[in-house]
Amino acid sequence: MKNAMIEKKINDTEEKILDEYDLINSLSIGNYCRKIKHKFNTEELAVLVYRNKRMSIDEKISIYKNLIKNYPDMEVIKRINCKHYDSVRKLISDEIKRLQDLKTNFLKQEENVVHFFNAYYESTRKWDNYIATKNNIVKTYKEIDELIAQDLKL
Repeated sequence: MKNAMIEKKINDTEEKILDEYDLINSLSIGNYCRKIKHKFNTEELAVLVYRNKRMSIDEKISIYKNLIKNYPDMEVIKRINCKHYDSVRKLISDEIKRLQDLKTNFLKQEENVVHFFNAYYESTRKWDNYIATKNNIVKTYKEIDELIAQDLKL
């Protein structure tokens, strides 16, 4: 991820996320939070990473590990779609495990399986006309990942 890089603090022992506001999907909301100098707690940062649409699985795991190591622990209260945790670090650790399992399943070689991708454009609210053509049917997730990267470069 380009903007939410990690920087070493002056004492060289504590790492912080360089620009926490860049974790927010909405540019206008990120700029507003930056303008009012909102300070995110550890749980809020974990949610921003979870909801971030621009980060890869590996980038999310890296930032989650940084949160566990360098940000204060706190209780997570029970709410809709979130159970109670005595420690936000436990919640983040569970999410890291979920992402690692997800990545493992994506990369697993399976027999008699084909993958294809399709693109949905939020601006037009329409699907692209890819509908399973020879150009986007492949046998591994890695090939899909490469096709998507090529498509994004166009």
